[in-house]
Amino acid sequence: MPDIVVENGISVNENKSLNFGNHLLREKLKVRDFDVNGHLYSVKTHNEVTRLEQNEQLLLECVPGASFWDFAMSEEELVCVAKGAGVTSLTLELAPETEYAFYVGGKKIGSQKSNMSGKINFSAELNDEGVEFKIQKVN
Repeated sequence: MPDIVVENGISVNENKSLNFGNHLLREKLKVRDFDVNGHLYSVKTHNEVTRLEQNEQLLLECVPGASFWDFAMSEEELVCVAKGAGVTSLTLELAPETEYAFYVGGKKIGSQKSNMSGKINFSAELNDEGVEFKIQKVN
């Protein structure tokens, strides 16, 4: 990850993971209908908020804004590296009423059951070095 931010808002890696967000922007950057394997992604990002949608459904929103690298999501887990400035509140939309364990920097920080719409919220301290996240479905 040579850069702190994703200059054009969103990009895809060879392994189909995503890089998105630019937490240093003062003006909003919007990218719509970014196609990856038939899924359309939209990103809205700036220093106050970063939001990622897939096929017009929320995947992730964080306040203040952040930059995400190697973002990959399956039915079992979500992994990424996030860069930002200080304490950041993240909202994810996952499977409804499902228990998830949270790992930050390789350490388990807790678990939470998603609500009826699949949303979970948590906070983490971000920096420009990057913080590794893993959210894993608990069986």
